[in-house]
Amino acid sequence: MASIPYTDLDPEKREIRLLEVVCEPANTQFSYRLHNVSLDDNPYFIALSYVWGDHLVTENINVDGFKTPVTVNLATALRNVKKHWLDIQSGRNTGRDAVQFRIWADAICINQQNLPEKSEQVPLMKDIYSNADFVFAWLSSEDGEISTSLEMLETAFYLVKILVHINFGRQLDITDDEWAETTHTLNHSVNWAEMVPLVLTRFGYSSREEREIFPASSCWTALKKLADLSYWSRVWILQELMLPKSLYFACPSRSLDHFKAIMAVTGIMEVLGAIQRGQTRDVGALGRSRASIIRSQLFLVQWRLNLRQAFHLQGYEDSCLYHVLSSTLFGTIRATDPRDYVYGVLAITKLDITPDYRASIRKVYLDYARKLVNRWSTLWQPPDRTNGRLFFLSLCAAGVQRNGDLPTWVPAFNDLRPQGWFMNVRTSSSLAFRDVAELRRASEVRISDTSLWVAGVKAQKITYQYHKPLGADFWTKDLLDCFETLLAGRKSTYITGKPLVDVICCTLLQRLYSEYDLRRIASLFLYFYKWVPSGKIGGELRQAMEGLDEMEMRDNMEAMLAEWTPIMSENTGCRLVGTDDYIGIAGGDVQNDDIVCVLKDCDSPVILRPEGDHFLFVSSCFMLGLMEGEVSEMLRSQMAEVETFEIR
Repeated sequence: MASIPYTDLDPEKREIRLLEVVCEPANTQFSYRLHNVSLDDNPYFIALSYVWGDHLVTENINVDGFKTPVTVNLATALRNVKKHWLDIQSGRNTGRDAVQFRIWADAICINQQNLPEKSEQVPLMKDIYSNADFVFAWLSSEDGEISTSLEMLETAFYLVKILVHINFGRQLDITDDEWAETTHTLNHSVNWAEMVPLVLTRFGYSSREEREIFPASSCWTALKKLADLSYWSRVWILQELMLPKSLYFACPSRSLDHFKAIMAVTGIMEVLGAIQRGQTRDVGALGRSRASIIRSQLFLVQWRLNLRQAFHLQGYEDSCLYHVLSSTLFGTIRATDPRDYVYGVLAITKLDITPDYRASIRKVYLDYARKLVNRWSTLWQPPDRTNGRLFFLSLCAAGVQRNGDLPTWVPAFNDLRPQGWFMNVRTSSSLAFRDVAELRRASEVRISDTSLWVAGVKAQKITYQYHKPLGADFWTKDLLDCFETLLAGRKSTYITGKPLVDVICCTLLQRLYSEYDLRRIASLFLYFYKWVPSGKIGGELRQAMEGLDEMEMRDNMEAMLAEWTPIMSENTGCRLVGTDDYIGIAGGDVQNDDIVCVLKDCDSPVILRPEGDHFLFVSSCFMLGLMEGEVSEMLRSQMAEVETFEIR
């Protein structure tokens, strides 16, 4: 099968290719023609945002007379987007003729086999998605549950309109120019609690009996299907969702405007949150647990939509940049080419990097790290800086078991990061270094060749590791033994003055403020483990167990299911660790004699491993008593000193 005979693009003219639909027969193959155009001439076109799909399942389309294999998802999108475009144009009354329809889709409009051309086209992505009349976010080649989910969001938006009328006595009016400001204002001003009965009546249940097991209806299953789509995890999706001035989510039979999606998802998430918190008496413990699960599944969709909204708001650039970087660094994003973790968000991050698909991954990631540190230092200056410039260490540093030849401190994205190494420090309010005057005055972070040089304090040495790693079933299988083991060899009061039982709970949940409802722990041990209270832990939980009956224990179990399972899953493979006086969680590669350090410009403590005259980065660390600048006291009492670490 012959490949498309591409005509060369002129980079000086900022040329791109656009697809024209030249044949639309009802039952035979569609035909398309490629046109070279200059972005400087402001051509009319729409752009496609999509997931490539299974490369082994393809169908042929006709481009410039040549049969060209593309994935089913792309072929289906190309067949259907013009129909949606015509419907949208009729609603807009633009008078634009169908012959003007042109579409940009990267897999066809860029010669993917020509690496120099690919490197030249990537920097144009910002203008392509910004200048398109609108963008279709193509979700699926099949209707089914995806169509049902879009219908549900359309209905939810209608409920939001009712709520706005109830709250403000006016109709919801969103214009293309002001959609970001309007949706942002409504998100923070609507009384979302009043939407709970509207949603429950429309989607939650159809009879009194079903109220106890919310939600069982097919629309919630469809919404889960929407949230599970690989679309939301593709690296290029971030800028493809954020850049367009207008956006439609689409499948073969249905499309939905972006601002409707934003308001609908916000409303549904607020309703699920209210149910999860027990703010409606119509939903029992099992229903609250299910609402929590659906809410956690829908979180990524809401995050992507909120990023789009923030990007179009004045004054949100810095915050938006942090969340984009977090998305790529945190592990919620996937890319076929590892270089695309860097190149796929350049239009948003604005890092001074020129794409080069011939460069090694090591070179690309090292260059990215240098530019990231420099860019971060220009955004916020102390004391306004809200995240240290080494924030990426706690998100995705390569670690000691890295794949390839990366330095241990360099950002390593999903493909180059082994499972179980990662310590996800959940708290965004950690102040490990920011209130330490000696660190703030220390020399600035610098990168030399492949080494990271940074000032820091050696706070503790690892002397203990709990023998079983964390995982989704840790709290149902190992939690009792974990408590008994940790309590057996330690004082009942932690170094901070808090009860050790509280500290263990808050360490596992990564909560800075060490207070926890111990009746939940007691309920789990009594009801699930069939525990007979004894030993040190029995004494610690004696008061918490008073008056517990079976119904309360079961409710507490449901609450723990919603609270603990996602956190344990996120930190699968990590380990509980200890020093002489502290306990914490670190990545799975931690060893005894590793050093717990607080570094300048790193929000959480880290684990470093001495190796000759330098150190290796092992993982970030959550350790109560070191999270909020407590090393200042160590420095004042001369128990520690500021040192300069070379990390390779």
